[in-house]
Amino acid sequence: MKNLLRKIIPSPLIKLAKSTLGSIGKSFEKIPDNGQVFNDSNRQVFFGYYDITPFSNNGNFLLAQQAPPENTSPHGTHPDLALGYYDLWQADPVFKSFAKTSTWNWQQGCRLQWYPQDNDKTTQVIFNSKDEDNYISVIQDIASGEIIQTLPMPIYSVSPDGSFALSLDFDRLHKCRPGYGYSHFPDRPCKDAIWRIEIPSGQVKEVMTMEQVRQFNPLPSMEKADHYFNHLSISPSGLRFMVTHLWVTPSGKRHTRIIVANTGDYSDYICPNNSGHTSHYCWLNDDRVIIFGIHENQKPQYHLYDLTNNTSEVIGENTLRQDGHPTWASANHLLTDTYPDYLRLQHLLYYDTNTKNCRELGAFYSPSDFVGEVRCDLHPRLNHKKDRACIDIVRDGRRAMCIVDIPER
Repeated sequence: MKNLLRKIIPSPLIKLAKSTLGSIGKSFEKIPDNGQVFNDSNRQVFFGYYDITPFSNNGNFLLAQQAPPENTSPHGTHPDLALGYYDLWQADPVFKSFAKTSTWNWQQGCRLQWYPQDNDKTTQVIFNSKDEDNYISVIQDIASGEIIQTLPMPIYSVSPDGSFALSLDFDRLHKCRPGYGYSHFPDRPCKDAIWRIEIPSGQVKEVMTMEQVRQFNPLPSMEKADHYFNHLSISPSGLRFMVTHLWVTPSGKRHTRIIVANTGDYSDYICPNNSGHTSHYCWLNDDRVIIFGIHENQKPQYHLYDLTNNTSEVIGENTLRQDGHPTWASANHLLTDTYPDYLRLQHLLYYDTNTKNCRELGAFYSPSDFVGEVRCDLHPRLNHKKDRACIDIVRDGRRAMCIVDIPER
């Protein structure tokens, strides 16, 4: 239908309609009264993806990243990303920078996160960087500024106890999906594989290859397609991990599925939904995962999969009909968001699986030039108490971060 309208309606008229709707959408923005915004008049402030939290374990500090004001694809000569944090105990928190890095993108920053995640008193962080010849990752103490350790590969997902991390080929990822990888070594041979990095030894081991994944329950559309990995996520206890397997057919159609494996010997592959139409996901626990996608000829929907008994159930059948970035606030409460609607509004949603009630916590306007690689998704991320969320928004034409209170359960 959209393609038909594009053929019938002149493109200038379509642009005018989008601009008009966008202007109207701005007036319908719903920012929570208690929302706390962190921005900068000369820089873009953001955190990145929804699978890691910027909140320190004790809730005192909020990690953040400051980028140049221009919405251009990061490249070799692009200005560095400034890494820092806000002290939430201050009446008017200011950005305190502790490092810079040139390895970053708009969707995930440099994978900056607290290290380790399960330490209440940690002042250490881990993030991706590079030296002259390779991508690396750095563990740094933000209080003293001391570099604790440098690892020989970039990290994607870190185990909660900090004992190991998983990585992939970030150059390959950038070539296949701009906005998620890095582009400093474009001529270097790429390899589609998953690597495990032992911390603190720095030992690296290849644990999964694309060839292994392609041979697991293959689909006809995989033939002659271009395959790559994205979105690594280690389970809450570190016993399993998930990775998104994507392939693009010669006609340009992209397919996705989720592969789950254990982190012991990296075997026992599970594909909860092998339709080729899956999207964002998150862990509820080691055995249960929610994934948005089409399952068994149903409509696009969130599905909760039990990996032990191979069952699934629909979540939010009549209300959560749009793809988003889900996070469990409890066993019965799901926090997620939406992409911009026709008014360019992104909605922050809180769903109760018991009552089936879906509550809107806010609606945030995203200007029409924040699209594609440089889009600004809300990417809701909860603190450890699960009573506050941090999202990325657009304010005055630049990215900003906003803290929103979560309803009492």
